[in-house]
Amino acid sequence: LLVELQSVVQAHVAGALPDPLATYRELEARGLKHPVLWINLAQLELHAGELDHAAACLNQTIKLQPQLALAWSLLGTVHRRLGDVARAMEALQQSLQLDSQNFSAWLTLSVVLHDSGQFAEAHEACLKALALEPESAAAHANFSMILLALDDPQAAEVSARAAISRDPMLPEAHLNLGN
Repeated sequence: LLVELQSVVQAHVAGALPDPLATYRELEARGLKHPVLWINLAQLELHAGELDHAAACLNQTIKLQPQLALAWSLLGTVHRRLGDVARAMEALQQSLQLDSQNFSAWLTLSVVLHDSGQFAEAHEACLKALALEPESAAAHANFSMILLALDDPQAAEVSARAAISRDPMLPEAHLNLGN
């Protein structure tokens, strides 16, 4: 099964799997227990909105490889989408302890902090995300939202325009301009 998993991952990365989610689910149903399977399956389940199964896959991964920052970061994203702020922050902070250069964890943490009304902390987390990926449209859009919450509309507009210049189809950036 491990050789088959390796082939599946290669095909998935190459875009050659017609239904990656079904393929990974089938490997799991056949009894394969491996962090690579669970990480890939969790990402697909997350995108499919199957948050409980994504969390289960990530928890299995973390049991076997607790040092895997990606698993903690994804678990933070899942908990955020499930509305569990405390568990989201805990998982994201664990991810950042393991890898302080994890852009996704910083960005998601900034969203969680913003959503929980911790605007100054959200500002700091988003600045760290932007320092890692200054061209990220999503980070600029999020930063704009945080700046609006901090009552800095001029800076928020600059950041929203930066997001739009990087991705004109990003709806969050347009909302932050009030358009």
